[in-house]
Order: sequence, then structure tokens, then C-alpha cells
Amino acid sequence: QRWLVLNIVGKYHQRVHRALDMPPIEKWRQTSKARPLRVPNKPRDFFVDFLPSEERQVRRDGLHLFNIRYWSDALTPYLINEKKVRVHYDPRNLSKVFVRGGSGEFLDVPYRNLGRQPITLWEHRAACSQLRKAGRTAVDEELIFETVK
Repeated sequence: QRWLVLNIVGKYHQRVHRALDMPPIEKWRQTSKARPLRVPNKPRDFFVDFLPSEERQVRRDGLHLFNIRYWSDALTPYLINEKKVRVHYDPRNLSKVFVRGGSGEFLDVPYRNLGRQPITLWEHRAACSQLRKAGRTAVDEELIFETVK
């Protein structure tokens, strides 16, 4: 991510663009002078909205995503409802997921087992792949975290 940002900000925006006849950063400065910059009211919610998501049902033992259980007491009202909720996750850190609360805000929902280390989705996939190669047909949370460790 850092490499990508540095290449966009450090190289692409600084070089003369064929179609613009100037560096993109200069075009941005000229264009943005006339208009105020619009910033999201809730930057965190804006960020979470762009994260990948899946629908899940809240169960008594929490949300299940990628064979990992998540829980927060704020999920209790969803147990009664039995409707699925949209669960947003950051592939770079699966230690918590995000669920939109009743009043519209995103709730942080951590691992049910708070002693687990943060892992990425790529580490998770590599662990599951390694377990399958070792002949494991059923993969559970304990095995995933042990394999990543």
C-alpha cells in the first residue's frame, strides 16, 4: 500500500501527463481552487463502507466469518431479530469486524476470544491451505490460529 501511494503521489502526480499537458497535481490544484473540498462527515464510516463485506446471522456464540467467531454485547439485539447482518472486514486485520448498529453507526466487533493475535486474510488463507495439504478436511478456529502462529 505504501509503495502504491508513493508511486501515485511521488511519481505519477509529479510528471507531465500527455492529455493534461501538465502534472496531475497541478491540474488538481487549479481545479480545486474554485471548489471547496468535500470531506465525509464520518471518515471512519466512509472507510468501513468501502471494506469488503458478507452477510451473516448473529448466533448465540457470535458472528462466524472465515471460521472465526466474533462477539460484542452490542450484537445482543440481533439475536432476537434473526435477520442477517452485513459484516464488513478489513483483509489486513481480521481481529475485528464492523456491523452497522441500530442508529446507523458502525459497531466494532472483536474476536470472541480476545487472546487471539491479529491475522490478515492472506495469513488465514495460507493456514487453511496448509491444513488442507496436511489432510485436514475440517478446519476450525483453533487450528487456523495455531497454524498461523
